[in-house]
Amino acid sequence: MKRLILKIILFIHVIITIPLYADNILSDPDIPDREYIEYTLKVGKKISTIIEKVRVIEEQGIKIYRFISTSKNKNVEVRLIKELMSQIYYSSQVEKDDYNLNISRAVKYNKEISKDEILVFDMSTLVYSLRGFPFKNPKTVKISILNSSSEDNSEFQMKIKLVKKEKQKVNDKEIDCYKLELVISGMGIFDVMIPKTYFWFSVDAPHYLVCSKGKAGLSGSSKYDLRLLKYSIVKD
Repeated sequence: MKRLILKIILFIHVIITIPLYADNILSDPDIPDREYIEYTLKVGKKISTIIEKVRVIEEQGIKIYRFISTSKNKNVEVRLIKELMSQIYYSSQVEKDDYNLNISRAVKYNKEISKDEILVFDMSTLVYSLRGFPFKNPKTVKISILNSSSEDNSEFQMKIKLVKKEKQKVNDKEIDCYKLELVISGMGIFDVMIPKTYFWFSVDAPHYLVCSKGKAGLSGSSKYDLRLLKYSIVKD
């Protein structure tokens, strides 16, 4: 008797209206068109490969960075306004044996707000905006998650700060990096349970991510280590 497998396909699309930056703290690192990066990701004992590609496109007269991230069961697309490094579009396709999950979100900017803030769709997309971090004139910057709510009274806070410059070894080659730390607070006595998360970006422009380390969740969860394997510019 053959087994009947029901595959669920779910589509979610959300349009978010938020303010536009008055004086954006991020700056364009001038990422080249057709940038190609390979990473190895280790979570606990599991190892996988992530491939990221960048295209520089134009939409309604505005230049856009289009990031495509591909791994075994997940494809992600993130679009940022090139000049501002602000996120405007996110889509995710997750494929499993018994279901497909497709999520897309778009941002509509309407008015001006304070500059000292980075707006991201979720923590997985933070690394794209951080390539425009003010490395040469560093300051601690607030991170906010884009959602459809106009008010958020939560005391939970996320900030990113520059720790120092240090070298990271990739394929027997040392790369000068800026080390950033993700600081999370507002959970009271549970703050001490929040694991440290670090990002290392190349000192040289276009400030690509060299590695990242932390935990996949709260204290007790598996550690993750994302590390650069290959960086190149694909020729026509």
